[in-house]
Amino acid sequence: MKRMNMPGDVARRYGAPLSVIESEELTPGEKIELLENWRLDLMELQTAADENMAGSEPDSGEAAEKLREVNSALVIARRARRGSG
Repeated sequence: MKRMNMPGDVARRYGAPLSVIESEELTPGEKIELLENWRLDLMELQTAADENMAGSEPDSGEAAEKLREVNSALVIARRARRGSG
């Protein structure tokens, strides 16, 4: 798997957190890693928005909603990894 390092790479490729979960090309560990990176990106966006530093990124309300989705997907991914391990 090509490592996605740039902020937003995961969001652009998968669109929605559950799409990461549904991907058959990723291992359970890779899914968790991508979702954790996505989560960190969103937290940074929220911080920037809160500090009035946001550019063209989604507003903090949109980022907060997406963060909830990513956190839910992380719970699913971690449960799946425990179940398969």
